[in-house]
Amino acid sequence: MIELKGISISKGMSIGKAYIIEPMITEFQIERISPEEVKKEIQILQLAVEKTSEDIEKIYSKTKNFPYELKVFFINLIKDETNLAKIVNSIASEKISAKYAVFKYLGYIESLLKSQRNFPQERTFDITSIFYRLIKKIDEIKGNTNESNEDNVEKDEDYIIVGIEIDPTQLLEILQTRNIKGIVLEKGGSASHASIVAHQYGIPAVFAVKDVVKHTREGDLVLLDANEGKVIIRPDKDTFNKFKVEKLKFEHYREQLSVILDKPTKTIDGVNVNILLNISDPYEISVENTRYYAGIGLFRTELAFLNKSRFLTEEEQVELYTAAAEKFVSKPVIIRLLDIGGDKVFEKDYRESKPALGWRSIRILFERKEELLKQLRAIIRSNIYGNIKILVPMVSSISEIRKIKDYFNKAVEELQEKGMKVNSNIPIGIMVEIPSVAVMIKEFLREVDFISIGTNDLTQYVLAVDRNNETLAEYYEPLNPSVLKLVYHCIHMANKYNKFVSLCGEIAGDPKYTRLLLGMGLRNFSMPQESALFVKNVIINTHSAELGRLLDQVKKALTPREVKKILEEDYNEFLRRLGSLTLKF
Repeated sequence: MIELKGISISKGMSIGKAYIIEPMITEFQIERISPEEVKKEIQILQLAVEKTSEDIEKIYSKTKNFPYELKVFFINLIKDETNLAKIVNSIASEKISAKYAVFKYLGYIESLLKSQRNFPQERTFDITSIFYRLIKKIDEIKGNTNESNEDNVEKDEDYIIVGIEIDPTQLLEILQTRNIKGIVLEKGGSASHASIVAHQYGIPAVFAVKDVVKHTREGDLVLLDANEGKVIIRPDKDTFNKFKVEKLKFEHYREQLSVILDKPTKTIDGVNVNILLNISDPYEISVENTRYYAGIGLFRTELAFLNKSRFLTEEEQVELYTAAAEKFVSKPVIIRLLDIGGDKVFEKDYRESKPALGWRSIRILFERKEELLKQLRAIIRSNIYGNIKILVPMVSSISEIRKIKDYFNKAVEELQEKGMKVNSNIPIGIMVEIPSVAVMIKEFLREVDFISIGTNDLTQYVLAVDRNNETLAEYYEPLNPSVLKLVYHCIHMANKYNKFVSLCGEIAGDPKYTRLLLGMGLRNFSMPQESALFVKNVIINTHSAELGRLLDQVKKALTPREVKKILEEDYNEFLRRLGSLTLKF
């Protein structure tokens, strides 16, 4: 019996046989061609693009209840003229095969995406996997592929996918032919498209499980506890029987949660609370499900730009933002201005020793004035329902807010000069993620319409810890009392001056922290869709009057460990009162 740990992505518990997916071949020998073969290789590339697009169309046409936009995204990505032109140019100028030209272009895409701090790195594979699919199609056209053994799998068995990574198209393809009960991967994260698929279909999933492929054989019995991020391979009889009992308990708990979907999000004593969503793409939420949420608390716009490896046109942005606004017609849609940075910004190399502290986010936009104006014009034009708000990231001084307002007014004037009738009544707010803002929050609140507390970056800047550096993971602690004091201060001051305040960091979507944040006075939680029900369950079963004692205890704590102990005891007592499972920290 082997037990491994990973990151819980989609909650649930399942039992099944291991269905191991082979990793994509990511190393290729350079293939030189003669000048006479260039035309043929370009034709093969073009045919492969068409065939791959047809395959994607076929897979998604069989898929029910999944956003149409995801299919369009992948087809547009593979047919993008900019991408294809660069690949064709490599074939012609370097005299290399279509297969190797695609592989070479992949290196550029991966380098670009991995340099972006605020780009969900787990989506790098989602994007590059489409090009690997294209490479595979080129091999098929040339007759260089081996037959698959997948048809030997017993279709009436329950399976748990085990692999290094999986792209959403491949996952959907497997779901159409296999009874999949869980997903276990060595890589990936909550922002990946595979994660979205898992949530859409209610499939338990655990990612970042080190060496799981090495320890698992095809057909092994696997127990998956995605609540705890735990994977058990080849369990003994006693472990198996205990797991079945816990699985039944959780399924009962989840049934109870489904009942609260349509209930108002308010505490026992009637305090209204809003649950908003963090999204990177409008298709992440279906129109049918928007009624369960109070709006979009954070629309990360950078993903669409990075997918194209360039700045989007104004029209492309209008289409994107309008799609989000239309899904939440009567609810707020908070659009964050482009938040990119790192070693590369699209076509421009810009290397620096400390990119987290350097040229990124709003600092880039102030230099790229036309791109800033373009994005502002697109947002203003998209405000046809009057529900859009603008969120400015990486603000460190009041002068930057005033500067943004000047650009906003200029964007309005430019549209009006073109004879466009626009709704320019758009609230402007800021991300609270730099300590200078949190310290002077009273003064900043006089300048803005609302604030959104980004605890992920705030934590790393307060504690001087790079949150992407695994060797420093133990020092990156959102429950550090110094971080919590700043968060409380910002919430308290915003409430005092009647300004909208939301929190969009990871702790907003963790039910273990919900009661503390409620006690601090937070009434707007912004989180991934998959976290909403668990947080809502805490909210509607809490009486706000009982939270003062919890807040006082946390205020007296001097270390993250003390805070964790206080919150763990409170949360487990809360669950015991509900008769639910006791969930570990």
